[in-house]
Amino acid sequence: AAGVFVLIGTAAFAQSGEPLRGFVSINGGYQASSTDFRDSIVFTEFVEQGSVDSSYTVKSGPQLDIAGGARVWRALGIGVGITRFSKSGQASVVGKIPHPFFFNQARSVEGEAGGLKREELAFHIQAMAIVPAGERLFLAVFAGPSFFNVKQGIVQKLQYSQQYPYDTATFSGVDTDTPSESTIGFNAGADVGYFFARHVGIGGVIRFSRASVDFTSIDGETLEADAGGVQAGAGLRLRF
Repeated sequence: AAGVFVLIGTAAFAQSGEPLRGFVSINGGYQASSTDFRDSIVFTEFVEQGSVDSSYTVKSGPQLDIAGGARVWRALGIGVGITRFSKSGQASVVGKIPHPFFFNQARSVEGEAGGLKREELAFHIQAMAIVPAGERLFLAVFAGPSFFNVKQGIVQKLQYSQQYPYDTATFSGVDTDTPSESTIGFNAGADVGYFFARHVGIGGVIRFSRASVDFTSIDGETLEADAGGVQAGAGLRLRF
C-alpha cells in the first residue's frame, strides 16, 4: 500500500509543479490510547513469603507534537518528529501479608496507589511521501522507527498497620519509585496542511506509535508495559 501511494504521489507531484520543499508542524495533540499492565512482587516477612500485586492504568491525555519533513526526490522525503506525553495514573494494590504467629494464614489488604506519573518522550525518524495538492494543500504519509524514553511510577513496597492479635492488617500506603528506561519502537501516520499564506498555514496529524518497555521491580522481576498509541493533533504549519 505504501509503495502504491508513493507511485501515485510521485505522479501527482510531477503534474502539480508545486515548489514545496519541506514543512514544519507544531501541534497540540491528544494520545487517545490507554494502557494497562500488572506487576507482582514477592517478599519475605515473618519467615514466610508474601506478595504484592499491582494493576496499573495509564489513561489517555494531552501531548505536544513537533515534526518536520523535507523532499529529497520528487514526492519522496525524510522527516523527524518529537512527541511528549505526561499523565498521572494509579494502581490497584492487593497484598498478602504473612501472619507473625501462624503459617499459611496470610492476611489480605487492598488499596489504591495514586500519583504514579508516566512520561513518554519519543523521537521519530520517518520516510515520507509528500504530495502537494495545488498551491495551498499538501498531504504527507510517513512511517519509520521511534526511540522512546519512558518514566513510570511503580509500587516498590506495601505499607500496612496491624494490632494484636494480628489476625487482620490494614492498608496504609505504598513506597514508590519512578525508573526511566529507553527502547525502540515504530511509528506511522499522516499529516495534512492548508496554507492561507505563502509560508504559514494550519493542519492536523494522526500517528500510531508503539514500543514495549521493560522495568525492573524491587525483587528483580521484569515489569513489561506498552508505550505510545493512537495520537492526533492540530496546529501551526510552516513551509519552505
